[in-house]
Amino acid sequence: MGEAGERSGRVLDGLRPLRADYAVAPILESFNWVECLGSVEHADWYMVAFRSIRSGDADDRLLYELDALAHEEAIAHTGLLHYFGGELDADRRCLSFCVWEDRTRAVEAAGLPRHRDAIGAAVSMYDSYVLERYRVSARGGDVTIEEIEPPQPSDALSRS
Repeated sequence: MGEAGERSGRVLDGLRPLRADYAVAPILESFNWVECLGSVEHADWYMVAFRSIRSGDADDRLLYELDALAHEEAIAHTGLLHYFGGELDADRRCLSFCVWEDRTRAVEAAGLPRHRDAIGAAVSMYDSYVLERYRVSARGGDVTIEEIEPPQPSDALSRS
């Protein structure tokens, strides 16, 4: 990761949910983006969000292990600026997301072995999930997060 991207990405270390229903609420309204990025002069990043409903019989320990391995792999690959791993709510819904320097690095990381393992487990361990893709921009105090593709629902939706 370039020094400027790494330095800018660190501003996201303080990113946290502002509301309890962040798993289902709009992503811009759910986190303290402006607080974290308000001082950033220029940033233009790519974010992939994973909204899910975990199956009641999912192997939580295996999912956390696969997630940790994929996260380590992404850090080693470079380009990952921030990872947020959400908690399950009472209805087993969750939101997790990765902010990347750019889309190219995100796509490359998704093809790595540990990421492929995590993706493979998702089909059997979630009642449903959707991938959302966003452009995260910060310009002199203004923060915008715009969806750049329609959400991509999983084949597992028929299980719910």
